[in-house]
Amino acid sequence: MAVTSEVLHRATFVPELACYGTVTPAATVAIAAPAGGIVTYPRRFGPRLATGEQVALGEVVAEIHSEASLASVEQARIDAEDTQIELARCRKGDELGIESKQNLARCEHEARMAQARLVEARRAAARLQVRSPAAGRLVVTRELPAGSEVVAGALLAEVAAAGPLRVVAFAAAADRALLRPGLAATLLGRAAEHPEAQQAAVGKGRVVEVAPVVDAAGTVRLVIELAPAAAPGAGEGVEVRIALPARPDAITVPEAAVAVAGDGDAVYVLEPAGEWLRARRRAVCLGGRGGGRIEVTAGLAQADRVAVAGVAGLGDGGLAVEAAAPPETPR
Repeated sequence: MAVTSEVLHRATFVPELACYGTVTPAATVAIAAPAGGIVTYPRRFGPRLATGEQVALGEVVAEIHSEASLASVEQARIDAEDTQIELARCRKGDELGIESKQNLARCEHEARMAQARLVEARRAAARLQVRSPAAGRLVVTRELPAGSEVVAGALLAEVAAAGPLRVVAFAAAADRALLRPGLAATLLGRAAEHPEAQQAAVGKGRVVEVAPVVDAAGTVRLVIELAPAAAPGAGEGVEVRIALPARPDAITVPEAAVAVAGDGDAVYVLEPAGEWLRARRRAVCLGGRGGGRIEVTAGLAQADRVAVAGVAGLGDGGLAVEAAAPPETPR
């Protein structure tokens, strides 16, 4: 059996804690429907508003088509036209001396009032153009496709206000004692232009808040403030790797070196056997993980030679041959 092995050495090891969270802005401004009706969007937004879209202050982001509003405008227009016709009749009568000055004044007043009502009705209809109250990026928690019926006050989106982005994440309750403000964090994700690629670092930050208690779901809420150059947009889900305090003189092995079985974790220590290597299965106790490696807190010693590839084909006492020159544990 061909294997790849590694000679172990003690070195400083920085374990990581993995958890998942959502990028959120430090503050948001709500965009709500001013009235009930059918919602549509400007062409540039397509069939719906989407998280991450950049909007300008005052930009129209949606329109609400309200039958009641359109009916009000039409009624005001008809009333304005009727009063203009009546005013023209009164003026003609005044010229002919058959209309009183008092009646002419009444017609002029009613015409002005009708025109004012038309202006106000049109202004109210224009207010059904929903404009962004701030410049920034949209955060959409519930998508409303164009053509959806909404009620007055319905939340269409939020605008991420200026300020640092944050990640609200949740860790297992068992990890609560390991977490504290100030720990460095790395965000993992896939670049938008290469969604098929493996996850890579897309942002960095620091833990600024750790909940003092475990929630009902058995998790601990933590908040990570991102560096200004962080790439993820508000509303995106990300994997977070939190760097825990460094452990000096740690023995670590690659994750692939650990054989998991019903009787516990183990690694295969390789001993010389003539031209061969003899594999000895050794039970181990594992600690933290980080950078593709796992700390071994008991069961191995410095200078042990362990199998790190080809482990699945090994058995206790079996013979193996080195596939390549064995590397040493990174110092």
